[in-house]
Amino acid sequence: MSSTRLAAVLAAGQNHLAPTGSLEEDFRKLEAAHAAIRVAKLRAGAARERATAAENRAYEASKHADASFNQAKAAKLRSARAESTLASLTAQAVEKQQETDKAVNEGRLQDAVRAAARTRELSQMAQLALQESREAAIAATEALKKATAAAEEAKKATQDATEETVKARKEASVAKEAAYEAKSAMARRWAAARAEARAVAAWAARTRAPN
Repeated sequence: MSSTRLAAVLAAGQNHLAPTGSLEEDFRKLEAAHAAIRVAKLRAGAARERATAAENRAYEASKHADASFNQAKAAKLRSARAESTLASLTAQAVEKQQETDKAVNEGRLQDAVRAAARTRELSQMAQLALQESREAAIAATEALKKATAAAEEAKKATQDATEETVKARKEASVAKEAAYEAKSAMARRWAAARAEARAVAAWAARTRAPN
């Protein structure tokens, strides 16, 4: 076999076995693929941390929402009781007023004054309690709204972080596939180079051998 023909055969075999490009190019592709894998892993880890933090925020917000809801119910109950107490005391005040009028007519002024003063005192206490309960109910309702909003926000953050995790995992998978392809290309090129070397060695041995 002439050197020209051997070179043509080897070239054809190399083109068949090895991809286009060079070993240096394959190395660069492999290094880039491994770098992409490292970056993708870091992004996936960060995304998982963000997802965990968001889940914790959602859990805390849910607890706050439950507590605020219970406070709102308790405040509403206190408000209802205070209104009932106020209605009862108002009725008692009317009754006491009638007794006061009767006592005045009968000349029992001290009894009338004491009864009226006590009735006014109880009415004022009930009104204060009612006002306090109403304010507490309003505050608890506002807290519940805020806690619910926080829970929704944390839920959205969890969804976003989960999507980021999935995206990062996909990127890592693509990077691994690129690394595999680069390694395969290098393996094919090395195989072609070894085959070429063996063919050259065999041709050289034949040319040196006596006829």
